[in-house]
Formats: sequence, structure tokens, C-alpha cells
Amino acid sequence: MKNGLLFIVCLMVFIAAAPAAGQYAVQADRFVSDEPFVGFGAQMNPYLYAAPNWGDVTEENVKELERKVMALAPQHVRIFSLIHWWMPWGDGWIARSDPRMRESFIRTVRLAQDAGASVNLTLWWGAFIEPERSAREFVEILDELLHEHGLYAIQYITLQNEVNYSKITPDHYNRLYRAFDQELRLAGLRDRFKIIGGDLVAQDQEMWFENLAEHQHQILDGYAVHMYWDYWDTEKLLRRVSEVPPIVQSLPAKGHKPLYITEFGIRGHRAHPTREPGEYEDGTPIAMMPLQAMQIGWFMMEAINRGYLATVQWDMYDVWYDRLMPFGVIGEVKDGWPLKPGYHLLRLFTHTAGPGWRGLHVNGVADEALASAMSGPNGEMTVYLLNRGEASKTLSVSGLPVEQSLHVTVWNHGGDGKLSAGEMIRSDADGTITLPLPPMSIVAVTTERIKL
Repeated sequence: MKNGLLFIVCLMVFIAAAPAAGQYAVQADRFVSDEPFVGFGAQMNPYLYAAPNWGDVTEENVKELERKVMALAPQHVRIFSLIHWWMPWGDGWIARSDPRMRESFIRTVRLAQDAGASVNLTLWWGAFIEPERSAREFVEILDELLHEHGLYAIQYITLQNEVNYSKITPDHYNRLYRAFDQELRLAGLRDRFKIIGGDLVAQDQEMWFENLAEHQHQILDGYAVHMYWDYWDTEKLLRRVSEVPPIVQSLPAKGHKPLYITEFGIRGHRAHPTREPGEYEDGTPIAMMPLQAMQIGWFMMEAINRGYLATVQWDMYDVWYDRLMPFGVIGEVKDGWPLKPGYHLLRLFTHTAGPGWRGLHVNGVADEALASAMSGPNGEMTVYLLNRGEASKTLSVSGLPVEQSLHVTVWNHGGDGKLSAGEMIRSDADGTITLPLPPMSIVAVTTERIKL
């Protein structure tokens, strides 16, 4: 009760101190995409239960990580896969030919499935030399994962990570996808998966989109893109999330496909390019700061407004690939798998909207603010409001259900990077609400009750 009274007092102070409200209007009858949303989530590292992590990670302490992943309830995740893990020589590069690697991968996918996520399985690398053979072997692996291991959360497949930053040529890439599509059909599995192409970074992206539209339009069910920026370069955040939809829309109609963001993240100051994600200017690891999580939320809201169907953050938890890249929303095992501000931020989204919902058009502009809205298949609605300024701000939103009590959840109230439940708010006879936002915060106003 004490915390609740404090929250009310703080709201009263914000109302008294805040400037005139910024105005937003939700258009509840206008969707930003023709396709339903797939989900919010993060990349899950398949090396969790094998070298180079096993030993520091144990059967006992991994239970705490698994519990935190389950509580996060990711909706759509991406997991790397390698054909090598099914071969006698295994993965000699990262897993050092650890015989547990295949089981580590399977356990990772099962954890994602148990948490309720759909999985994009990305064939990471190694398929350039003999595309037809690689396609056949990968389909055999998929058949085993489905029918022997029951991993039905695998619903999306991407072949080759960041193809426009790899050695593979467009011709080889097209051969790989054509062969994969054919092998899936021969195995009776084509209808079981959506095939996602690209996994593109910004380099030569226009040329690669043109190639996909011309040579793979009959195969692909969507395009994947990756986006990163430095925390001080938010112009790049906006540029990257904004520039891709117009590129796709400019393609011939046959090349118009849904867009998925399958990697994104924020970097800080780095003494060396391999020391990721870097630090804030005072030396604090950037992924430990509410500033980083606020920009993650900002990016996700911009993605909702532009019709992307999924946002998959890099990374879920801090364990090793070829090196440790502590982008994760959950920290390292040596620290007890601590929850970072990004975990609580992502949880705000995964518990207030999700698969089957649709992004809605929102009109309005306010300084250092943003609004996004989503509606569910049964009349549910959630509005996300961002205040990225250092002072409190009052925002007004119309177009909500009329005269309805709505739940309010605040991320970063008081600057702690965590979630707190606000008081219920009731829309007026015009479906309008007005509420204050603390500095550097994101607020979800929703018809749905969520459990913090």
C-alpha cells in the first residue's frame, strides 16, 4: 500500500509539473500491416548447455536461467543451427567438438517452446559450397526435430546469417533456397514452415532485396533484416527502421513480403570492435543502463508503427558464442543470471500484446515522445507511450474504447529500469485518456490485466 500511495503522489506531482499534453489519436480501424503480428523476443544461444559454457553453467544453476526465460514469456525467438552438429566431426570451432552440442541445441529449442515462443531456426553458415546437398541434409534434420523430438515451435526457417555480409554470392544463395524449397516439398514439410530470406544488414541491401524479389518471390514468405546503432546515434535508429519498408514497397508487387527484424541491438564505446556491446561514457556496461533499454523500447515502438511482424533482440542471455557479447537481457551465470533493465522492458511488451495482434495507425507528434498501438483478435487494445526526455511529460490519447477502465504499467518509474503497476485509468465518453509519463519511461495502457 505504501508503494501505491507513493505512486499516486508522484502522479499528482507529474500532473502539476508537466507541460501541456501532446495529442495522439489511435485509428482503431486502420492496421499498419496486412498480416498479424508474430511476436516480441530475443535471440537464444544454442551453446548454453555445451562448450564453451558448460562447466560454468551447470544442471543446478541453469534452472534459474530457465525460470527467468519462462517468466519473460518470449513470443518469437531466433536460434542458430548448424548441419555440423549432426556430423561425426561436429562443431570444432566454438563447441570444440563437444558431443553434447546437438543436445544443447535441442534443449535450447525446447526451452523456447516451453516458454511459448515460435522459433526462427537460422542455418548460421556452412552452406555455400554444395547448396543442394546442404538443403537435403538440413531438411532431414528438420524432419528429426519435428517427428522425433516434437519441436513444433520451429515455424520459420532462414538460411545463412547476414548473407550480404558473407562470402556467398546471390546465385549460390538462390540455389540454396530453391533446393531447400524443393526438399521440403519432397519431404511433405513445405506447408509446415514459413521460409524467410535475407537476414540483411544495410550493406548493399537494395541490390539484395531486388535479387530476392526477382528470383525467390515464389519461395519466400518474408524478409529478415538486422539493425544496430550506437547509443548516441539515434538518428541511425530512426533511419534503419524507417528505410527498409519503402525499399520493399518499391519492388515489383511479386516482391512485396512481410518484414521481420531478427536481430537488433545497441552498442556503446568499445576499446576494440570485438568487445561488444561496449560501455556508456562513464564506463558502465551499456546493457546495464535504463538508457539502453529505453532505446530498445523506442525501436520496438517504431517497428510496430511501420508494420514489421516481429522484433528479435540480440540477445536473451550472456553466454559465449566464439566470444562473450553481453548484449543479453539476462546477465552472466557468475553473477547469478541478473535481470537487466532490458529484461523488464521486454517483459512489458510480451505481457501486453503478442501473436495474432495487429499494429494500428496512430496520428500525432510530441517532442521527445512516441505512441504505438496494437489490437487483439477479440477486441483487446494496448497503447504504448514513450517519454524519452529528462522531464515529465503529459500525453493525451484518443481512439480508445469508450468509458472503459484500463490497466497502466510503467517501465522505469523513478529511473530503476523496472516495472511498476500504476492506478487504473478510465477513458472518457470520447475514448480519450490523459496521463503523465515519468522521465525516460514507457507506459503501457491496456484493456488486459497483466501480472507483474
